[in-house]
Amino acid sequence: MLAAPQALGEWRQYGSNSQGTVFYIDFASLRKNGDFRTVWELQDFKAPVMSALSVRILMEYDCTKKRNRALSMSAFSGHMATGKIIVTAPLEEDRWNSVRPNSVFANALLIVCVE
Repeated sequence: MLAAPQALGEWRQYGSNSQGTVFYIDFASLRKNGDFRTVWELQDFKAPVMSALSVRILMEYDCTKKRNRALSMSAFSGHMATGKIIVTAPLEEDRWNSVRPNSVFANALLIVCVE
C-alpha cells in the first residue's frame, strides 16, 4: 500500500463540483501497474459532510475500462486533511465504478492515465 502524503504541500487541484468540493491528486504518490494507476486523492468540502471537512482516499483507476474504485479512506475534521481523524476505513476492493464522461473523476482518469 502507498504511504499517505503529508496534509499540505503535495496536493494539486484537478477539479471541483457545484457543492463547492475541491478535488486534489498527490502526483508524487502515483503508481503504475500495466493499465492500472493507484494514487492518493483528497476531497476538500466547503461545508462539513457528516462532521468531516475533508477526506483522503486511496483510489485505483483502470485506464482501459475507464473505471475506478476507492481502496481506503480517512475523514478529517479540518480542511486539506488536517485536524482530527474522524474515521479511517478500508473499502470494498471489488467495487468498481464506471467513470462518467465529463465528470470530475473523468478528469482524474485522464490525468493519471496520461502521466
